Amino acid sequence: MYSNPHAGGDHMTQPAEFEQRVTETLQYLDTSLPAGSYVFLIGLEDGLIWDVMHDQPHPLNVTYEQLWDFVSCLGINPCWGWLNPDPYWRNYTTYMADQLNAVFPRIVTSHTYKNFDMVYLGDF
Repeated sequence: MYSNPHAGGDHMTQPAEFEQRVTETLQYLDTSLPAGSYVFLIGLEDGLIWDVMHDQPHPLNVTYEQLWDFVSCLGINPCWGWLNPDPYWRNYTTYMADQLNAVFPRIVTSHTYKNFDMVYLGDF
């Protein structure tokens, strides 16, 4: 998957698209992995990075909050939703991540592949 540097929620991946893309990726893996392989699906992080890191010093001699504000101004913040001082957007991003994480168990229980078994490890 890829990060979302866009402000707001309009660019966030919806569960149906997420399921389609994950399934397409798994179909591709089934053509390239040797028989007997395992694929481990790991959920999206739970968004605690702001709470843990925002006031910590970055090696560039600024706080992470200052760094994330700077990269947001440049339009290159790797995850605008979670690396944001506004708790509304952090909570909304976590809500959307929970929606996407709910897709993994459905995929694991409803799809089988010839060359691998799947395991969902949950989010972290």
